[in-house]
Amino acid sequence: MKNVDFRGRNVTVTLDRSAKVRGLTLHNAGNKVELEAIGPSIFSTTLPELSERFRTHGERQWALLARTTEGNEVDVYHASVDYLLPGTSCVRLSANSAGKVRLAQRFRRVTVTGATNDRDRLLIIGRIDPPERLKIVLKSSEQTIKPAEYAFHADGSYTAVYDLTTTGAEGGKVAALAGGYHLKYGETTNRADSWVRAAGKLAIRPVNCFTEWNTLRVEGKNSSAVSVIASPPWSASERSKYGRYRLRNKDWGPLTYSIVFESYSGKNANDNPRAIFDAINEIRPEIPLYWSVRDRRVDVPTGGIAIVEGTAEWHKALATSRVLVNNNNFPYYVEKRSGQFYLQTWHGTPIKKLLNDLPRKKTPLTYRRNMKAEAGKWDLLLAQSNESETRLRSAFQYKGEVSVCEYPRNYRILTSKITEDQIKTNLNIDINGKKILYAPTWRDQNRLSAIGTNEDLESIELLADLPNTTVLVRGHHMSKVLPIYNDSVIDVSSYPHVEDLIRIADILVTDFSSVAYDFQLTGKPVLFYAKDREEYVEHRGVYELGENIGKWTSDPSELVVEVGKLLNGSLNATNSGESLDGEVESLAQYLISLARDEKWPVETQKGAFNGC
Repeated sequence: MKNVDFRGRNVTVTLDRSAKVRGLTLHNAGNKVELEAIGPSIFSTTLPELSERFRTHGERQWALLARTTEGNEVDVYHASVDYLLPGTSCVRLSANSAGKVRLAQRFRRVTVTGATNDRDRLLIIGRIDPPERLKIVLKSSEQTIKPAEYAFHADGSYTAVYDLTTTGAEGGKVAALAGGYHLKYGETTNRADSWVRAAGKLAIRPVNCFTEWNTLRVEGKNSSAVSVIASPPWSASERSKYGRYRLRNKDWGPLTYSIVFESYSGKNANDNPRAIFDAINEIRPEIPLYWSVRDRRVDVPTGGIAIVEGTAEWHKALATSRVLVNNNNFPYYVEKRSGQFYLQTWHGTPIKKLLNDLPRKKTPLTYRRNMKAEAGKWDLLLAQSNESETRLRSAFQYKGEVSVCEYPRNYRILTSKITEDQIKTNLNIDINGKKILYAPTWRDQNRLSAIGTNEDLESIELLADLPNTTVLVRGHHMSKVLPIYNDSVIDVSSYPHVEDLIRIADILVTDFSSVAYDFQLTGKPVLFYAKDREEYVEHRGVYELGENIGKWTSDPSELVVEVGKLLNGSLNATNSGESLDGEVESLAQYLISLARDEKWPVETQKGAFNGC
């Protein structure tokens, strides 16, 4: 075969003039279509329309056979291999290792032929055959992103434009994409579940787009699906193995008057580091205050400078800042220099056992080694109570200084400037109704565990059925919340400040989460609930069950009864009213003096700080 041309379901085949054939036919199981001779060595036909069952998926394969002058039917072969570039028509050539002509017919073929970027936008170019207005979306397990602009033409070609930025939790400009996506299509955005396919050169050559917010890779996979991978905005040298080695071992120069903050491995800019940041930024806003973030989707507060993990700016800031503040741990390869001060705030009073308090077989050797080295770098550890200090020292085998004080993050619970009604308005919930904060921890036997399984839904929906009640579901940063379709249930996992949720909640329902210790500051009731309580205690191990804080139950019906009793009683907050202003400010002043390499009063110098 010399050439084949497609116009929708119309197929035109041109043979080499030397070919001696009487006719051509297309064969499929149970189907046979004759091609009509319309000129010397030129044959044409229209394939029958596919049935409705092919509308959303599947395709029909056709084999092109020739009838020789002897009356035999034989396969037709390609004269060249150009056919390996997939076309955009609903009928197109299908690759065959033997070089035989095979056609693939779809009810509708939606393809992408190219991609590029224009500043903060990603442009996708493709074709829909037969022409039809459809929704083309970027879809991941967590997001569905529809185009900000969409142009469709009569010949079926289209251009879809996607914004690469959006508004973050703090109101700033952040990246809209992170991780892996696929291009999908459907008649509506909510029903866009069919795969867009790669065509033309995109099928064999991926397109890379470099932007301020992401490095994007648009690629046709072996299945012909089109993926879009949004990685952090690393340069070519920052993403290579050798480049990373050079950055980690580079001499970045002397220490500088600056501070680096990180929260939950760069997933957000909250918790204890945020409270300390706010205090320092208010006192000395001229100090360079860096936020180590995983990618540009993290919204950094005003006054902070976002530095993406792995970039040259990130390596330089970590190597030259005099003060480091974290509530978890930095990557294993980050070394603390002489003259740097590392404040470890941690992120809660542990109820579940940690690290060295667990059987060795339950914690990987690499993690134990990394955390042993990490704890050896800490100059000061914050603990919420004496009991918390005991647990943290034991878990991390930490021998250094500890300051026992109320966590800086809880300043927002007791003395925040934002009112409870403002918080409720921001969440678009009834100002006068009752609020239940449902905030369980994660399960380490499944690090991708999700709130929203059948057992979770049972308890959440029972609580939501209580009159004039809204359930605020807060997932742990190590888990996710599956969609829960109930008007009285709101997923508040992405809300930046859990302290605000604690303020507006009338009751906390949790299991083994340290949020219980923070919530008790309000004087409002805490209920512990876990259907897998015995299994969790046996598998993970706990320091205590929190009976001194609230009542325990493992039965959903009993949980609803107990919550109902509490909602019908008095729920006035009875916190001590103590302000943490002085405590947080004292800690902030101490870190400022360290950043400026100044002397601190002898009674509270490094190694004996008691500012909390």
